[in-house]
Amino acid sequence: SRVFANLLSNAVKFTPERGRVLVHMARQPNQLVVTIADNGPGVPLHERERIFEKFAQIKGAERRGAGLGLTFCRMVAEAHGGSLTVGESDMGGALFCLTLPFAEEEAMVFADVSLPSSSFDWVFDSASAHHSPNPN
Repeated sequence: SRVFANLLSNAVKFTPERGRVLVHMARQPNQLVVTIADNGPGVPLHERERIFEKFAQIKGAERRGAGLGLTFCRMVAEAHGGSLTVGESDMGGALFCLTLPFAEEEAMVFADVSLPSSSFDWVFDSASAHHSPNPN
């Protein structure tokens, strides 16, 4: 949950006033995929791997942190057999993609459960300061 909270906090922090953050969770056969997209300034292509290094900051960014959050997030994802990557969202900002494999027991449980949807979206709109869940 700390990884998710950190990624969401970063998206909100770097999204401009009246900006938008979209969180999408999708259950796939053997993994959970969470994407967090925003319409902030994004991460320049040449910085996309460097931001996962300890104390790394995007040069020229107005808002700053300690530079450890994304390092922690990637380490946790990889320790659980998953991954964390960054790209560009359809909204022009950053798109973080977190994948976490299901443990064998969890995959078996999900195989037996019939859910109405295998994905879920949340939209955070900073203009209205509320979020609205949108099941798919």
